[in-house]
Amino acid sequence: MKLLFIVNSINGSGGLERVLSVRTDLLSRKHGINIAILSLEKEEEPHFFSFNSAITFFKRDETSLNFFGKKKFIKNTIDTFKPTIITVCDDGLKGLFFKLIYNISLPIIYERHASKKIYLKSTSRKDVLVYKLKSFLSDLGGRSFDKVVVLTERNAEEWALKNVKVIPNPISFEVQTQSTLETKVVMAVGGHSYTKGFDRLLRSWKVVVEKYPDWNLHIYGRIKHQNIINLCSKLGLENQVTFFTPITKIEEAYLKSSIFALSSRSEGFGMVLIEAMSCGVPCVAFDCPSGPNEIINNNQNGLLIKDGDEDAFAKALLKLIGNLKLRRGLGKNARRDSQKYSSNKIINEWMDLYKNI
Repeated sequence: MKLLFIVNSINGSGGLERVLSVRTDLLSRKHGINIAILSLEKEEEPHFFSFNSAITFFKRDETSLNFFGKKKFIKNTIDTFKPTIITVCDDGLKGLFFKLIYNISLPIIYERHASKKIYLKSTSRKDVLVYKLKSFLSDLGGRSFDKVVVLTERNAEEWALKNVKVIPNPISFEVQTQSTLETKVVMAVGGHSYTKGFDRLLRSWKVVVEKYPDWNLHIYGRIKHQNIINLCSKLGLENQVTFFTPITKIEEAYLKSSIFALSSRSEGFGMVLIEAMSCGVPCVAFDCPSGPNEIINNNQNGLLIKDGDEDAFAKALLKLIGNLKLRRGLGKNARRDSQKYSSNKIINEWMDLYKNI
């Protein structure tokens, strides 16, 4: 079997890159599958995550800048590598129309790592109409694929398709220990984007530090702009918030944290939740579309908060900060429940799909 993954970029520090580094390694190393990854964007930086040395990478050059150049680049790659199955990993509309554009007879999987809600920028009439149009076009393109793979059941419900299958992301690392939950650190992970909702988190954190000024919020992620840092300064939180750029050994940070906070407005899945849970760290998360409520069992392995209720989010953090016994109880259950996302279990689901497509 030969698998070709087509992505926009593979050198970043996001969830897609992390997931593909883990999955392709297991497929290559444990199942002996020949794998290639094609990047549509010009990449000059080295890979942030490590990839198995057996994987072949096809990278774009200057001659494939426009539509026709990309089309030729993809065709040449397919002719050279001769894949058995192609997987398209592109949350944009161009990815959804891949099979219609290229008219390839091979089995093709469309792999979606984001909720359709990313199309909804606001509740204005104009943005709602744009969202409905993009959603309709997504379904139109999705029907052309042999299978559309999404990460959660709620994701699947967004698609008016019969060829949808749910396969969650796997935990990206294995740890033999767990956090003591005794450090005065709350952790969050994600790029500084509107979707990740760090503005909501900072406003909640402002309430928390009024009672617990000795606790610190650690935010790991790519700093795309200064908006979040400026808000932090405006709220007077410079001494209670620390910003970190992405790190490859993120598990080391989880193990030094006592609480994990997810403030996103939208998530395709919420892989950071299962990563934190695997380290025994209890999570507080907004019930945003589409992953948290399928991962967190409220008051059992974490705390799930009504989406957008920043006061309730602050109260949940205060509740956990003030109760080590509760943190440990939720953390113990979280670590147990995270095992349903083990890499071996998830990779077997992918193998079943590849064999039966």
